[in-house]
Amino acid sequence: MLTISPIRYTISTLQRVLHKVDKNVIVIVQPLDVPLLNKIDLTSIINKNNTIVIPKCDEKNGHPVKLKSEFWTILLSVDLSSKEARLDLLIKKFNTSSITYIKVLDISVYQNINTVNDWKIYLETSIYFYLFFLFILLPLPIPILIP
Repeated sequence: MLTISPIRYTISTLQRVLHKVDKNVIVIVQPLDVPLLNKIDLTSIINKNNTIVIPKCDEKNGHPVKLKSEFWTILLSVDLSSKEARLDLLIKKFNTSSITYIKVLDISVYQNINTVNDWKIYLETSIYFYLFFLFILLPLPIPILIP
């Protein structure tokens, strides 16, 4: 039986992991059901010097989120039974000057892939799909049939 609501289950998993991490380390939080961000935007997030760095696309916040220890150590003591035990809510309570939003064009930062249909939608809307099509498939010789 699940004793923690599913929405707060993520923070409990994050807590378990963070308890094993050196307190001076910067962490990148990437949920399993969110596609990986492209290398260029990920590098921008990693290189940005602030306590919390969040990608933003179409005015929606996404993942991966970069967290310095001055923020993520707070997560270690969050009461999991609290309605506030959510990463997004805890970030909103943090000092806004310590949060940087990086504008990205890749909608994968806010897509959740939980079903086969989600996967199909991701492939249809993903910038990687179009890049694959443009640079891999189009350069191939296409036979032209003349009757």
